Amino acid sequence: MSIALIAIGLVTLLGQVVLLRELLVAFFGSELIYVLALGLWLLGSALGALLGGLRGGRRTVGAATDLAPVAWLLIVLGLLLPLDVVAIRGLRPLLGEAVGAVPGAYLDLPVQLLVLAATLLPPSLLAGVLLRRAAGVLIARGGRLIRAYAIESAGGVLGGLLATLLLRFGLANLAGALLAALVATLTGALLPSSRSPSPSARTTRAWYRPAPRLVIGALGALALAVGMFASGSIDHRLAVWSQADLVASRDTPYGRLSVTAAAGQVALFEDGALVATSEDTAAEEIVHLAALQRGRVDSALVLGFGSGNEVAQLLAHQPAVIDWVVVDAEIVRWLASYLPDAVGRVLAEPTVHLIDADPRTWLAQSGHYDLILSNMAAPASGRANRYWTAEFFAACREHLRSGGVLACRLQAAENVWTPARLRRAASIHRALTTAFTDVVVLPAMHAHLLLASDRPLTRDPVELVEALDELRPPPRYLSGAYLDYLYTSDRFVAAQALLADSAVPANRDAQPTCYAYTLMIWLAHFLPELTWQDWGEGWLGMRSVWLALALMTVVALLARRSDLGRRCVLAAIAGLAGMVLEAVLLLHYQVHRGVLYQDLGFLFTAFMAGLALGGEALARVRDPGWRLQAMVAVALALLGAGTAWLTTHGAATGLIATAGLLLLAGAVTAAMLGVATRRGRPYEETLAGPVFAADLLGGCVGGVAAALVLVPLLGLPGAALVVVALAVIAVL
Repeated sequence: MSIALIAIGLVTLLGQVVLLRELLVAFFGSELIYVLALGLWLLGSALGALLGGLRGGRRTVGAATDLAPVAWLLIVLGLLLPLDVVAIRGLRPLLGEAVGAVPGAYLDLPVQLLVLAATLLPPSLLAGVLLRRAAGVLIARGGRLIRAYAIESAGGVLGGLLATLLLRFGLANLAGALLAALVATLTGALLPSSRSPSPSARTTRAWYRPAPRLVIGALGALALAVGMFASGSIDHRLAVWSQADLVASRDTPYGRLSVTAAAGQVALFEDGALVATSEDTAAEEIVHLAALQRGRVDSALVLGFGSGNEVAQLLAHQPAVIDWVVVDAEIVRWLASYLPDAVGRVLAEPTVHLIDADPRTWLAQSGHYDLILSNMAAPASGRANRYWTAEFFAACREHLRSGGVLACRLQAAENVWTPARLRRAASIHRALTTAFTDVVVLPAMHAHLLLASDRPLTRDPVELVEALDELRPPPRYLSGAYLDYLYTSDRFVAAQALLADSAVPANRDAQPTCYAYTLMIWLAHFLPELTWQDWGEGWLGMRSVWLALALMTVVALLARRSDLGRRCVLAAIAGLAGMVLEAVLLLHYQVHRGVLYQDLGFLFTAFMAGLALGGEALARVRDPGWRLQAMVAVALALLGAGTAWLTTHGAATGLIATAGLLLLAGAVTAAMLGVATRRGRPYEETLAGPVFAADLLGGCVGGVAAALVLVPLLGLPGAALVVVALAVIAVL
């Protein structure tokens, strides 16, 4: 029985990672799609847990302990996962024919949600049904419901480790899907059935007539094993199907990179979104406008890949040293063979030093520079937001020489300032002004260019044009007339006034308000009514949080009238609080350490290990009384308050410290769920469906709320304090 639960946990987590990553690429790397997909997966699992408990008629003791249904469901889930990956890869070609989807354009929001539901609900429903059925078998055999949860979480630990190792060794995402499917089908084929045949049946059954489940499972496992050996070739064919003119693609710990070539132009895509082209001229703006402000550039620091052409443009200013810091230098060298002019020629220059490191971590230990160019992605997530905060800009200021210039580029419309765009830009502008004496915002054609220095920046275009004319070789795109236009147009004056008058707090590490506006900008592509909606200073969101907590309190008080209702509320609080704590601790680590993927996998594994240990500990506790519930609630409140204090003071940011906190968070979460399930073995079987569903629904709400509401509006400390409020509700 334990083998079945471990396999369920492993296959569910590994399959979830694989499918979410495929959907992230299919929808151009949108962070919101990732959050919605994760929430939908948990919702489907909750529905599956409920459906897994529905059965008609009375079951015999043998039927209650029979593993055959679990084995068949594992085989079906295993065969479904790779088919789901193929369906996601063919999403755009198929929809292009069915609904006229334009290549490279976003699908309509209803179509996106329909696609998410069609690809995620079948496997997540199966995962929920499997967990419920396997837990029922364990209980019927004398086990505890919380022990089933603990064993399944231990399988999740193995799944998280496999997901990390596959990417670390450079295997394609498709290989992860095939491996998860292989584990599922083999386990399903080899699981013994509790209904042993009679002696006469065993003698009449010939050795050459194996059970149908064993035959189907073995054939499926054989096909999947062959597919794993040919996964590289299959992966490339599927990638060509979904992206025309593809030359090469590669899965990295940070995303999927693809290179296309057509009509003499080479283009680079990351997670399906265009990053750079061989004919790109956008780099000229940020490089030359920043360098001209400095005058002489002896040393420069470039953070991130950007368009791939920034370093080449910097060479025109003849610096003695250019440090180019990217999170994966091996990928840059791989791209050099496809972008020889933009990347290959630059790497051959002796003055260019390619450095493999997290840009923010490197900045803390680097020397001083005349110019720092930040090419980091827009602040659409906690990981990206850490390069747009007041703390990051202060670190840049410390490593600039006197009169040095920091330049960054924020994608935005040249002429239109919607409320969300204005507030996002204003929060970044305010963060810059906390670190630098002078800040200039240039509404350029491709993006808003932000220039900052500890000395006054020149706003006289004549002086800058004269310096531009002396550059050799001259820029292809940036001209003196365009430069004069940037500094003298009415847009330039209006931008400075709008940003200075906007009462938006500075974007900070512990208060990442900026990326909430980025998500709102993305949503406005599909819901135009959001374009001009002004959400103010977040007062509406703050009131929504307090209203939601008040409603939960009322529900908790009403649930006391029903034993099942009380247990479901406790399970929902466990899932919600666990997801919020996990999100806060992971973001806290990302902000201060610049998480690498292998670190992220280790931290996920620590949380899952906490779930397993906490569940096993509660399974061994004999006292199921209210004192146990109060102790667990107090532990949850202390953990939430401690996390709020740590995130406020920037403490406990190391890998081991964060893993320890996540282990505690997982243990307390499982303990709360264990409190909700304790009531004697016969009764626990009826609890499995509703309680597991409530826990998964709580996790769904907690994950979505933490990413989209709590952290952006309340900050990391405020989101952690919400866990304290949930602990108080649990006591009720």
